[in-house]
Amino acid sequence: MIIRQAEKLDREDWDKYVQKHQAATPYHLWAWKESVQEAYGHIGYYLLGEENKKICGVLPLIHMKVPLLQSQLVSLPFCDLAGPLADNKKITTQLHEEANKMARQLGVSKVEIRTRPPQQQGEVMPSTSPKVSMLLDLPASSEELWDGFKSKLRSQIRKAKKNGLTFQW
Repeated sequence: MIIRQAEKLDREDWDKYVQKHQAATPYHLWAWKESVQEAYGHIGYYLLGEENKKICGVLPLIHMKVPLLQSQLVSLPFCDLAGPLADNKKITTQLHEEANKMARQLGVSKVEIRTRPPQQQGEVMPSTSPKVSMLLDLPASSEELWDGFKSKLRSQIRKAKKNGLTFQW
């Protein structure tokens, strides 16, 4: 098993792995790397675990260099969830170890892993992020969901609809 830095040629295989992984979020997709790099100029270091030339784990990391703040590696800035995805706990641990090694090489102050709590995702390492994600089960119907909203939120939704906001799946 090897852990290496993913290259642009790995994009398609990276995304295929992400799309098949049960704990994946849209933030794990390769397009986020390019978006953050283009929009903010931060460099993406996407780690890829391989065994027999087959992907068995991924960890998106962005090197955040913010003026007047200490630089850090974050999985994924501007998003709540994008921690390691792996076939097993051993690979997750190796991805974390490689992230820490990379942090030392880059001279960054910390590695911030944004992931769900271990009991939800089967991760070995807990989140190291100060961000909080709040998850709520959806009710059985849209009417129940609507009725559960406070009047101020319902008013804001009506205003958005009145101003032409639409959603398509």
